[in-house]
Amino acid sequence: MQKTNFYKAIAFSFFVMSSLSVSCAEDQETPDLPKVPQRSEKLEDFVPDFWNIEFIRQDDLNKDGQLDTVMVVKDRDDANFIQPKD
Repeated sequence: MQKTNFYKAIAFSFFVMSSLSVSCAEDQETPDLPKVPQRSEKLEDFVPDFWNIEFIRQDDLNKDGQLDTVMVVKDRDDANFIQPKD
């Protein structure tokens, strides 16, 4: 009898958690994301037109024998930046 109650409690917990996660997800707005290609020969093609590429570095940065890439991009619209409070 105790095992049955335990399994019912587990099932009820999963039901409650899944219900909460669905209701929380419905409250959030999904931002409009820029369109980028799924595949490309150039890294630059993955950067939306309204962003600038500040820096690209390709090297074996973590010394694992594989080429690593770091690309820093910045939005061109300064209105999208959060300014620190004084």
